[in-house]
Parts: sequence; structure tokens; C-alpha cells
Amino acid sequence: MKKQTRTVVLALSLTTVLVLAIVAALPGIVALNKVKNEIAETLSQASGRPVTIGRLSLSLYPWLGIRLDGAELANAPTFGKTPLAQVDDAIVEVRVLPLLAGHIVLRRVVVTGLKLNLRENAAGYTNWASLIRPPKTSPLPTKASRAEAHEAPAFALLRAAGLTVTNASVTYRNAHTGARDILSHFDVRLGEIRPGRPVAIHLAGTLQTAGHGPFPFRLSARAIRQHKGLLLNPFRISIATLKALGTVQATETRSGLKAHGHLRVPTFAPRPLIAALGLSYRPSDPKALRTASGRVAFTLSPGQLSLAPFTIRFDQTLVTGQVVRLAHPLLYRAHLAISSLVLAPYLPQKPSAPPAPRPLPGPRRPHAGTKTPSPFLSLPVIGTVTIGRLVAHGLTLTRVSAGLRGHAGHIRLQPLTMDLYGGAFAGRFALRAARPLSWRLSARISQVHVGALLRALHMFPEFSGLLNARTDLRGSGITLLPIEQSASGRLTADMPRGALRGLDIDFIAKDPKAIVGPHRLKKVAGTAFTRLHAQATIANSLVTLQALSLYTSRAAVHGQGTLTLLPTKTVNTLLKVTLPSGLTVPVRVRGPIGHVHFAISLNRLLSGSNKGLGSAFKSLGGRLKSFLGIH
Repeated sequence: MKKQTRTVVLALSLTTVLVLAIVAALPGIVALNKVKNEIAETLSQASGRPVTIGRLSLSLYPWLGIRLDGAELANAPTFGKTPLAQVDDAIVEVRVLPLLAGHIVLRRVVVTGLKLNLRENAAGYTNWASLIRPPKTSPLPTKASRAEAHEAPAFALLRAAGLTVTNASVTYRNAHTGARDILSHFDVRLGEIRPGRPVAIHLAGTLQTAGHGPFPFRLSARAIRQHKGLLLNPFRISIATLKALGTVQATETRSGLKAHGHLRVPTFAPRPLIAALGLSYRPSDPKALRTASGRVAFTLSPGQLSLAPFTIRFDQTLVTGQVVRLAHPLLYRAHLAISSLVLAPYLPQKPSAPPAPRPLPGPRRPHAGTKTPSPFLSLPVIGTVTIGRLVAHGLTLTRVSAGLRGHAGHIRLQPLTMDLYGGAFAGRFALRAARPLSWRLSARISQVHVGALLRALHMFPEFSGLLNARTDLRGSGITLLPIEQSASGRLTADMPRGALRGLDIDFIAKDPKAIVGPHRLKKVAGTAFTRLHAQATIANSLVTLQALSLYTSRAAVHGQGTLTLLPTKTVNTLLKVTLPSGLTVPVRVRGPIGHVHFAISLNRLLSGSNKGLGSAFKSLGGRLKSFLGIH
């Protein structure tokens, strides 16, 4: 009997609550369009933008629910007719009984098809700035304000089961920089919401920026509401193989949103990340970019993002420094320090040449012209770069330091200084990143150990000493073969003292009879000189030695010749050795670099200024030539 009584009482109670809910909701059902208009007008006044709402519908069982089919928030003036925000569908369900006590208990909030159209014009103004400004202080007197607050309904959010946003999209365009970012397939899920308790946040979507393909990402955090701010701890984000973990503190101020925090990136494989970002870069060495990790502290404020300090390690290279992004005008300030870098493994992989298409009949197609550089190389940047040790194209450079400036695909390193094989290098380097890539190098080197430098370049190992030189070169490409094919310019070299192996000029000057003797050219011996001066031009893989002067204690040497860089590095130079007696000995230097041969040109020796010596040698005839091996 008691059980039946409880059942009847429970049924009557539920019926009463349902009837009360229907009676309470009946005026709203009757005047639903009026409610919709009032909501739209209230939102319009709060935002300062026209708000339109589509159809509203109500549900009473098992929860009191409001469904909205379509809504739009107009754009700011001068930003076009496309709405700032659109919603395809939204559902809000609340429990009825807590409403009678002024409490809101949400069962679910589901938003589908949210579209945000964010814009920033050339002057740096955005179409959402007016929406996030703090409200102005009410001008009403104190008594009126109290009366208004007393009359207003006091509803407080008690708890919510969660919030779900599905299939949202966000588009951002910057008229000043040309940036265009699209966030699509964006889903948001918030866990249970209760005042004073942390809220679980989960985000997922696909981001596409200008010049790069779309890449998916996932983000999760534990949000804690604080005074005028929000703490996300822990904060996790993942993109392909990259996963970052840290803490984020966000604060809303009068000037806008501010945030700071730190992130740690455990060791991951960068190659899948590069593919996920849609980048075409592929290092030439399959062992390069196997692992990477990092740490970064960041600060975000209106108009500025600072990554300082940060540490990135890839393979055996450590990069530290800071990067600051200024929004108005757009500018990146970067200060980077690199421990050690071997460049060759990280140069881009040479693409395989596709088969040439057959020409189509009809008029010729216009020339494609110069391709624009990638957006990354087009960013405006200013800063400094230092490298402890850099190995590039066989050269080992230490203590490299450069001032960095970049804008619209033009990158300049000036001043550029480094230690170079015991000496110093100072100059400037300019790069035009548009395709085809081109560069220009102007430099001055002093007191460089030329033997070590030339051995690294696989050129003229016969020389040793201290080198001073000036050069002005230009060309295209960043790998060795395109550089050798395209390099052109001038080179001037001076050596206050040094040595030349393979030719003993002083021996010839001391004993002129050695010209025709069996020891006319000593293979092991060399020549110590007191001064060397050379001038050369470079064009089309050909180095033309326009002037060469070399002085020893007994002779003077002058010469001209060529050095062919491609397809084989060979030298062909004629030296004229002037002895103290006035005798001029012509010496031909010929052969591949590293294995050159020195030989006396007898025909030239017996002509010109050496006519007396020529008549004395004519009687020897061809047999003497053949015996001595003289050309």
C-alpha cells in the first residue's frame, strides 16, 4: 500500500511539474516570433551590429529546449557584406525546476555549422575589435542603477553538462600582408561546467595557411577560471608527430587579450610533420632531420607575439634565441644562435626531372616568368644570426655572425663576419629568393692560410702562405654545381709571402744551364716567394687569370692563363720567369687541378728577347728536344 501510494504521489508530482512547465511556456509558444525579435534586438544593441535569427522552436519534454535554425551577425562597416558570424543550427536544453529558483542547469548546448569571417585591413583594423572591447560604465545615477539591478532577473549558471560545436570554420584574411588562414572541420567540446571547478577542453580541426597545404591538429586543456583570466594547465597540442605540453595563462585587459606560458616538445620525427604541413622541402640526406625537440616560453599581447627564449634541437644541432612578431606593421625580430651545422645533408633534395612534354600545335605559350618566393621567405624580418661552426661546400667556417634583413623575398646578411682558416672574413651577402634563386657576395679576407683553404676547395694544393683577397661574385643556386655554372665576377689576391711546390724557380735562376739539364724542374723542391699578386675574372665556369706577378729572391714571374671549372677542373697558364741576367724562361702550367705539370716551352724560350740563346740552341736539333723532353 505504501509502495502504491508513493507511486501515485510521484506520478501526480511529475504531472503537476509538466503542467506548470507547459503553462509557463505557453505564452512563449504563442508569441515565439516576438521573443525571437526581442532576442535579435537585444543582441544587436549589445554588439552594435545587426543580428538576424531564423526560425525558433521549443521542446518541453523531457527537457525545456530552444532550437535555432540559422542566425547571422553582420560585418563591420567597410568590411563587405559577408556576415562576421553565421550559425546553421543551435540547440539549448535546460532543466525546468531549477529555473524557478533562478538557477540555470544546462543539459546540452550544441552548435552546428558556425562560420567566422575574420578580416584585417591594410591599416591594421579588424572587423571584430569592437566586439571584445570592455563595456562602458553605466551613466545612470547610483539609485537608478540599483533599481535596475533589483528589477532585472537574477539567473545564475549552476552547472552545464557541456558544450559541443561541430563542423565550424574560421577564415582570416590580412589585406596588408596578404595572409589567408582557414580553419575548417573545427570541433569544440567542453566538459562539465561548474563555477569554481576546472573545465576540460578538447579542440580538433584542420588549418591551412597561404602557400601551405592543410594540416590537422588536436588540442586539449584543463581550464581553471581565475580573477580576470583563465589558466590552462595542463595544455596539450599535437600536429602529426609533434606533441607539445605546457601551461598557458590568459588574461582579458582593456587593450585586449594577453597570454603567456611555456611549452615543452618531447623528441619527435620532423619528416612526417613537414609532410603534414604541406611543405615541399625534402633534405638531400635521408639521415637528416630524424629527431627534433624543443622548449619555448611565449608572451602574447595585442599586436605582438614573443617567443623568448626558445631552444630547438634537431639531430646534433642546437638553436637558441628569440623571435618577436609585431603586427602593425608586420615585422619579425629574430636573434638566433646555432651551435654547429653541417649544411650539405639539409640542402633540398634535387627533384627528378619529368619527361619533357611534346609541343602542342598552335601559337607559342608566353614565358612563365619569375616565380614568386614562398611566403616564409617573403616575411619582413630583422635581427642577427650567429653560428659557432658551419660546414658548407667543403669549407669549415667558425664564429659566423651576420645582421639579418629580409623583405618581399630579398634577404641580406650584412655585416657578415667569420673566422676562416686562421684569418678573417668580412663582407655582405644578398639573396633574392624568387625562382630562379639568385645571390651576390662581396667580401674581403685577410691573413687566411691559403693552403688549407685551397685544399678544402680541391684547388691548387701547390700554394701555401697567408692570403689577402677581395671578391665580388654573383650567381644562382645554392648547391655547388649551380654555383660553379653561374658564378661570375672579379677576384683580386695578394700574398705577402708564401711557397709554391713543384717548381724551383730559384734553382733555375742560380744555374741557367739547368734549363736544359736533367734537373731543370725539381718535382720535390719548391719556390719560396716574397710577394704574389693576382687578378682574375670568373664567367661561365671559366676563370681567366688576367695578371699574375710573383717575386722570389732571384727572379720575377709574370703570367696569364685560364682555369676551367666545368666539366673538369683543369688549368692552362703560361708563366714567364725573368732571371737576374735578363733571361726570360717560359713555363707552361697545365693539367687537372691537384696534378698540374710544369714544363719549359722551348719554342718560346728560343724566340723573342732570348735570340742569342736561340741561335746557340738551334744546333742541338730535334734529338736534344726529344732527349730532354722539352716542348
